[in-house]
Order: sequence, then C-alpha cells, then structure tokens
Amino acid sequence: MDSINTLSGKRPFGVWTMVLSLNNITVKEIIRELKNQREVDYHDNIIRCHGITKFESAEHHVSNNYMLVMEYANNGSLRSYLEKSFDKLTWDDKYIMAYQLACAVSCLHNKGIVHRDLHSGEGYDVGLALEILQGLRETVVPDTPENYVKIYTKCWDGEPDNRPNIFQVVGCLKEMITKTDAIAENFQLSGEQEVNDASNTNNSESQGDLSQLIQNFNKMNTKEIDPMY
Repeated sequence: MDSINTLSGKRPFGVWTMVLSLNNITVKEIIRELKNQREVDYHDNIIRCHGITKFESAEHHVSNNYMLVMEYANNGSLRSYLEKSFDKLTWDDKYIMAYQLACAVSCLHNKGIVHRDLHSGEGYDVGLALEILQGLRETVVPDTPENYVKIYTKCWDGEPDNRPNIFQVVGCLKEMITKTDAIAENFQLSGEQEVNDASNTNNSESQGDLSQLIQNFNKMNTKEIDPMY
C-alpha cells in the first residue's frame, strides 16, 4: 500500500505497509524498531506510531502483511512538500524547518539511536560519495544568508573534529531564529524538547502504550504466519 489512507476518528493517520520476512530474526528487528520509536515517541518533530495492523486481501493475494499505523503527515514527505512549496518559502520558513529537523536528529542522538536514512528518497550514490571524499562540495546558492552558509559549510568540513555536533547545530539555528523578532513572536521553540520525562506527561503515556504493543507483538506465534513469496 503506497497510498496514505484517512481513517475514521478525530485524527487522520498515515498507514505504512511493512511486509515481514516471516522469521524470528525479522520479528526481532521489528520489535527493535518499535522500541526505538518508543524512546522518541513524545517528540513534536518525530512522527508517532499508533500501532500495528494486519492487512489481508484476497484480490491482491495477500494474507499476512503487517502495517505500522503512523501519525498522518498532511503535507506528505519533506521531498514532496519542498517540490510543491519551495518557491513560496521565505528564509524565515526555511530556518524554522531546519531547526525542527535538527531538533528531531538531536533527540535521536540523545537517545543513542543511529539513523540510517533521514531523507524521503534514496539518494545514496557511490560515485558521488567518492567525489565528496575527494573534496567535491556544492556551490553556495546565491542570496543564501551568510550565517546559514557558515553552519552548513562547517558541517561538511573534511576534518571531523572541525564539524559541529548536532546539539551545536540546534543551538546555532535557535540563536538565528530568536534574533529575528518576526519569527520569535510566532514560533514556539517546542521542537527542542530537552528530553525531560518528568515535565512531559504525554511521554509516559505514549511509552506505556507502545510498551504494551511491543509485548503483544512479541507474543505472536510466528509459526502461525504463512510464508510469503
């Protein structure tokens, strides 16, 4: 299922299909992903997981597809949103988006979670990677604010020790935003949530729900699931 469906209820949700290679190793991998999701499920800039559902379709000869039910992103993926709206975005908008993305990554780093692919499309290219190793860098886009150029050029410094960590990037972006009164008045820096479980009541509830979900999924008898080819 590639489409995003709207389900009945107070909020729409995105449905992400995940076909299990039906063996114990894969189930363990799914449980690991759910546990990682549980660790960050409270963060405003990370899409939440609402559960797992089973999809069966005689028409499509599908009997055991398991799907994660995720929070619905009404603007689609970041890539599709930028393709449709990039020309309309002001630099204030771009600062806020960059800040929100950086906050999400900092949350992962703070929890010791390794991210593998943060973009919406597969952009890895071996040839390009080799060129980058040899010093290839993009040309700075004309009219890009100087302070923003400084941040992202530091991030691609060839010497790892010279690159800022994600927490420093968040701090720089926050400083840029708060210096602009027009943004600061209309923007709450809620995305930066400083991993404070005691101050976030939704955090414990969300983690409890996902913990129960993980336990239930872990109890499934995988022998009852028919192999799919």
